[in-house]
Parts: sequence; structure tokens; C-alpha cells
Amino acid sequence: MEDTNLDLSYLRICLQQWLDDHSRKLNWLAITANLTPSVLWRFMKKNRPIEASSILRLYNVIRNDMAPNQSERFLEAACLRGLVAELARGTKQGNVTGTDTLGGGAANPITDGVILMRTSMTRPWRDAVPLLLQAERAFGPGSTMAAYCACHAAANLINLGDLAQAETHLLRAAETYERIMDPMTKAHYSVVRANLEYDRGNLLLARHWHMNCITIAEAVMQPSLADESHLYMSMIALGLGKSASGGEQETCFNEAERWMQQTMTRHQKAGVEDWVAGLDYLRRGQLRFAQGKVVETDADIAEAHRLLRGNVAEHHVDIHVAETALEDGNTAQAVKLATSAIEDWSANSYAGGMGRSMRIMASAAHQEGHSEQALEMAIAAACINPYGVYDDRAALIQATADAYSVVRRRLSRSAYSKLLKEMRARADEKTGVFHYLNSVTTERSNDIQQVFARYSTVSRNRPYPPE
Repeated sequence: MEDTNLDLSYLRICLQQWLDDHSRKLNWLAITANLTPSVLWRFMKKNRPIEASSILRLYNVIRNDMAPNQSERFLEAACLRGLVAELARGTKQGNVTGTDTLGGGAANPITDGVILMRTSMTRPWRDAVPLLLQAERAFGPGSTMAAYCACHAAANLINLGDLAQAETHLLRAAETYERIMDPMTKAHYSVVRANLEYDRGNLLLARHWHMNCITIAEAVMQPSLADESHLYMSMIALGLGKSASGGEQETCFNEAERWMQQTMTRHQKAGVEDWVAGLDYLRRGQLRFAQGKVVETDADIAEAHRLLRGNVAEHHVDIHVAETALEDGNTAQAVKLATSAIEDWSANSYAGGMGRSMRIMASAAHQEGHSEQALEMAIAAACINPYGVYDDRAALIQATADAYSVVRRRLSRSAYSKLLKEMRARADEKTGVFHYLNSVTTERSNDIQQVFARYSTVSRNRPYPPE
């Protein structure tokens, strides 16, 4: 921070007063704010400068304990008057659009970047991406916060099912910002890169990037940076175990259990929010389900339901319950849960969840003997989310193959071609089960073309469509 109007002494006094009032150590404050402890120590004890983005992270930790006038004075001392003005007129409630001129006329691009970044956190993924990219430009190529915004935009694109664009932004971030990224941003980059590979089904590569994040967190003594990676390491080991057998499978499941236990122990000690704890119980329940531990699975899933009740993330639990209902032949329950999930997830343009829900509906239709309907739903699931995640992709291929094999045995070549042509028309028009494509923000024309091409070029005697 180089602004000549900075009142660094006031900032130090405020921070020290907060530490004294709450009986906290400097290291605790740094770790909670996702800062390297030595950076905060040098600022507080050696009168060294500190980035504006770091001040904002510290402010986010202490602001709930500050009176409005103290909060405003703190931000003014950090030369973030533009942010004060925007917060006063309601930016925090989400009144800023991607085209607003931000900063109240102040020539402070950092302020503009912070406002855009904070506003993006209150928006759906599809609306947050352009705000994050604007924030990146505002921070400029010399700021680690610009790198963070680029990575976070990529993370949102992964949730939206646009893996190609996500990779483009990640590669650009690595090329542009690699030398200036702070540990927090490097860790964030590693997590997003890992999640990209995870959604592509590249589990070993995903494990590499999550281990990279864990290594960074250990090096700077900030274990919270690796929270997501510890959880994903469990999920990756579970995925590898599902495709293994015998002793190798047991080894993978044991590894998954170790990672999961580390995550839950740390979260319980830190006192995380209910939705975070709920997802922990869900993931452990999925692991125990794969291990055949029925009683333990039911207990974890019940606790996940309790903690996630009322949160859109509860649908992840619903999908697990729907899959077990399918195994028990309870198609009515499976369809009810999947339908509720896809409606809520379509409102958020969550392509992965929408595709997973549609795949369950396809499997239920096949079980009920509606093979043509099942085939159309399975094709729709592939069009909505062509990538899927590792286990869901395998389930979708199986669901499609099951429906396809029945339909091709029952229909002549000409009747099958007519059926496929009708399905393609509904896909292009986004009607019927394909109407969920209206909620997908990514252009899917090429994906739709490729999906239908797989089913139009196979012979009648071939039992399964080509993968």
C-alpha cells in the first residue's frame, strides 16, 4: 500500500485493540484471514507495508465486532473510501451491476476490484464470472488478487459445466501471475486445477494438484488453505477404490477413511458452519456405503440431512438417497427426489447436478419399462453435462447402454432413425426433457451434435453405443 493518505498507525492500533479484546494471538488472526503470519507480523511489529487486499481480509475477520463509525474509519484509514461509499449505498446487498462505474469517482482501481469481487460473492455463478473478470482487470497484472479472481472465475465455470473456458482462464492465470501469487492464491489455483481434472475423470492428476495445495498449506503453516483438498483426497481415494478390487480396493478405502477423518476432526475443532459439516457427513456416508457399512451409512446420511435441511446442498444428499432407492427398486422415490433436485439446480445453472438428476430419472424410467423415454433422458443428461464426474459418467454410460440395447432390439432401423430424429429436434428446440438446456449457460451445440452422432452411426446388432 503506497497511498500517501494511508493511516497505517491507526490500522495497527485497531488490529492490536481487537486482538487484546478477544485474547487472540497475531498468528491466529493471520491464519483466520488467510494471510502468511510473517506478513502480518512484519506489518504490526516492523512497520512494514501491507497490500490493500490483505487489509480487506483482516477487515472481514474483525468487522462484525466494530461499530459502523469504527468500520468506516478503518476503511478510510486504508484509503478505501470508494468501498465505504459503495457499502453505504447498498453494494453489499448486491445493487452493483457489471456495467456500473465503481469507486464513487475515486481513482483507486483496488477499491473497484474489491467491490466487484465482493459483489460477485453474492451472485449466482453465471453472473459472478463477468464480475470476477472485471475485478481481475481492475486489480491489474501486478496484484495477487487479480490472480485470485481469475482462478475463482474458473471455479465458477467448472460448476457451470464449462470446463474448456475454465481451463483457458487457469492457463492464463498461471502464465500471467505465477511469479506474484501469494501462498493463498497458489493454493486456490491448485484446488481449482485439481477440481477441473476431477470433473474430467483424471483422478491421479487431480490428486497431484490437491497434494500440491496441501504442501503449500504445510509450508506456510496455514492448514485451513488445504481444507477442500483434504476432503477431495478422500473422494479421489474412494473413486479409485470403486474401480479396484480385492486388497487394492481395501487400501484405497482405508486411505479415503484417513483423509476423511482428518477433515472431520479439523472441522469439528474449528466449529464450521452446518452446511460444511453436513457435506462432511455426506461424503463419509458415501464412503461407508461403498464399504458396505449399512448402519453407519444410514447414520451419516441422516445427520447430513439434518445439517443441510433448507440448504440447496441438501439435494446432494437427496441424490444419494435416490440412487439407493433405485437399487431397491423404489423408482417413485428416486424420481421425486431427482425432480426436486433438478428444478432447484437448474435455477443455479448447476450443470453437474442437473445431469446427475436426469441420469437418475433415466434409470428409473428404464426400470419401469419405458426404454424410449429412458434413452431420451439419458441423452439429455449427456447433453446437459457432457463431462460428468468420474463415477457419474460410468453410471450414465450404463444407464444409456441399458436403455439403448432394449430400444434397438425392439425397433427397426427406420423406426429407430425416426425416433432419434424426433429427439434431436426436441434437443435443438430445447423442449421436452431437453428444456433444461435453457438453464445451461454454456453453448452446447457442438456437444449435442457429438452426443447424437454416437447414436446415429451404430448398427442394430451392436449392443451398446460407442463411448
